[in-house]
Amino acid sequence: MNRTEQAEMAENAYLELKQEVAKASHWGMDSDRVRTIVMGHFGLKRLRRKRIDPILQRGVDEGIWDWHADSKLTPFRISPKEDERAVTCSEELEEYEALLASNAHPNALDNWRRNHPIPEEEKEKDEGPEVDPETDEPASCPCGEPVEEVGASCSTECQTEHDAYLARLAEEVEAPERELIDPGPSRKGWHRLQTALQCPRKYALYTASKTESRVTSSAPLIRGTLLHTALAHHYALKKDPTANLYSPVDAITAQVNKQPNPEEWAEHATLVAQTYLQYELRWTAEQWEVVEVERELAATIEDKERREAYLYTQRADLIVRHPATGLLYIVDHKTTSRLTAKTLRRYTLSGQFRGYVFFGRGLLGNQFGGVILNMIQWPRGDGEATFQRSDLEPAPHADKTFKDTVIYAERLIRDLTPRHNDPMAWPGVHHETGCWTPYGPCEYHTRCEWGTE
Repeated sequence: MNRTEQAEMAENAYLELKQEVAKASHWGMDSDRVRTIVMGHFGLKRLRRKRIDPILQRGVDEGIWDWHADSKLTPFRISPKEDERAVTCSEELEEYEALLASNAHPNALDNWRRNHPIPEEEKEKDEGPEVDPETDEPASCPCGEPVEEVGASCSTECQTEHDAYLARLAEEVEAPERELIDPGPSRKGWHRLQTALQCPRKYALYTASKTESRVTSSAPLIRGTLLHTALAHHYALKKDPTANLYSPVDAITAQVNKQPNPEEWAEHATLVAQTYLQYELRWTAEQWEVVEVERELAATIEDKERREAYLYTQRADLIVRHPATGLLYIVDHKTTSRLTAKTLRRYTLSGQFRGYVFFGRGLLGNQFGGVILNMIQWPRGDGEATFQRSDLEPAPHADKTFKDTVIYAERLIRDLTPRHNDPMAWPGVHHETGCWTPYGPCEYHTRCEWGTE
C-alpha cells in the first residue's frame, strides 16, 4: 500500500476510535478492542506499534482521550478525557454539550459540574461490581469468576497467567511480519539471451507473454524453485541469525501459498522439505562465510562498432568466502534427477556459468576463487538425496569470447524487434533438439506447428 492509502486507513481508524471512546464508560476502551479496530482498517493480521501509536497519540494531542503508552499489559487502552464523560440527565447532557460546542472556558465547565452533582441513586448504581463496557456483563476474571473491577483477577495464579497472556500478545503486536526471499530473475540475464540465440521466435513469444499471468506447472521447475527458496533462507539466516525471515522449511510453504496454483505446488513441498533437511545435515560442518545471498551482479558491455552499450545482469545464488584462503566463490545451486559426470560437464560451456566467471574476475579481481556447482540429486527409491560440490571446469576460449556472444545476442534482438510486430513472424530454429527438448516439447510447439494455440 502507498502512503496515501496508509494515511486514509489511519484517518478512518482514528474516526471510529473517536466515536467508540465517546460512547465508552469512564473506564474507556479495552486494549484488545482498540487493536482490533485499527487492524480491521489496515486489513492486517498482525499490528506494528509504528502504525497504531501515531493514531493513539493524535487522540491525546487533540484532547479526545488519555493513553498510557508505557503500559506493558494494556498498551492500547484509551479512556475519554474528563470533559468527555457522560452526564446522567439527557437535558443536562444537551446543556453540557452546548458548553463544549461554544468552546467555553474550563472554569465554566468546572462550575457546571459543581452545580450538577451526580444524584445519590446514580452513585448507588456505581457501587458493587463494575460492568465490562465490551460485553455489558459484570466484571469477571479471565477464568470466569466474578470480580469487583474490570481487569482484576480472582487469584494470584489467574493474574500471573493473564499477565503472561498479555505479554505474549504485546510481543505478537511488536513482531514484524516475516519476509520471504523471492527476488525473481535478474533484469537482463543470460536466460533472455540464451533463448534468443536458441530460437528467435521462442524469444519473441516468451517476451510477448511476460505481460500475462504465467502459471508454472512443470514439476522440475516447481521443485527447483522451492529448494532454491529454502537454501536462500538457510544462508541468509546463517549470515544474519536475527534477520526477520521465514525459516527454510516455512519459506517453502510461503512460496507455495503465493502461487496462483498452490495446490499443484503443494504436491512437491514435502519432497523438497525432506531434501532440504538432508542437505542441512550433510553440510552441518560447512565452514563457508556467507557474503551475499541472491545478489544481482550487473555490468555494462560496450558495442564499439555500433556505439551502443548493453546492460547485462545475473543473480548469484550465493557468494561465500573460504575460511582458510579468504578467496570469494560464486555458488550456484543445481538440482537434477540423476547426478553423473555428464551432468557436471554440461555446465562447462553454459553461458550462465561463463557469465559468473566474467563477473567474478571483473568485480572481485584477485579475490575471486572460482565458481562452485552445488549439485543436489533428488531422492530416489531409497529416499536419500545425493549432494556433491564441484569447481566449474576452465574454458579459456569461452571466457575470452563471452562478451562477443552477449553483443551478438543483443544485436539479434535489436535487429529483429522493429521488423516484426507479430512474434510468429520471427524466424524459428526448427531443430529436433530445440523444438523437442529432453524435458518434452517446447511450450510453443503446437503454436509453431499450426499457427494457433
